[in-house]
Amino acid sequence: MEIKHCICKNLQLIIGEIGPVEVELIYSLIFLGTGTIWGSACFDKSLAELTGLALLDIKLKYSVTALTIGLLLIFTHDNIKDCLSTNFSLTFRLFQPVFVLISLSFLSAHLPSM
Repeated sequence: MEIKHCICKNLQLIIGEIGPVEVELIYSLIFLGTGTIWGSACFDKSLAELTGLALLDIKLKYSVTALTIGLLLIFTHDNIKDCLSTNFSLTFRLFQPVFVLISLSFLSAHLPSM
């Protein structure tokens, strides 16, 4: 959102738009349920075991991962779409530290453990 404000010079928040507050609310509810109701072992259980619905035979950790990736894609697309069309080179230059940090975290996750 800050990059959108710097490049486009008009940060307009629209009602119904997915923003950081909504993302934090969703994760707060997930972690609140994990800490109070289900416990930390719930991530290895399926949603069918937690809710009682046989249709939801997916492990909770995979559904949280899919939710995370989906929200990140929606939030990122919504915020940098206008920046890329306004000034692609400046947007790409401002995102280089982000790309470097993501690459380093990906590489460090695949290093052999000592």
